[in-house]
Amino acid sequence: EREALAEAYREAALELAELDLQEEAYTRVLALCRRLLAEDPCLEEAHRLAMRAHAARGNMAAVVRQFNRCQQALEEEIRVYPSQRTVELYHSLTAAS
Repeated sequence: EREALAEAYREAALELAELDLQEEAYTRVLALCRRLLAEDPCLEEAHRLAMRAHAARGNMAAVVRQFNRCQQALEEEIRVYPSQRTVELYHSLTAAS
């Protein structure tokens, strides 16, 4: 039951962050992502949302740092590289700058 509740919380927080992103509430998006990533540093969806929020603010250096944190967490925790979706988002955001 505890795991089911934790998963429900993650899903709700990600949905809220997506809505906040659409509303251009970037500070709230980043705060939610920080909380989610503190609990699960490998949660790629939270990394992607944070990268999008940083890019929307025009902070490309933060986009790069966020991607690097994602890459490092995945390597250290589960020995994998970020998903194709995350890599493509990173390239599309950094190519636009």
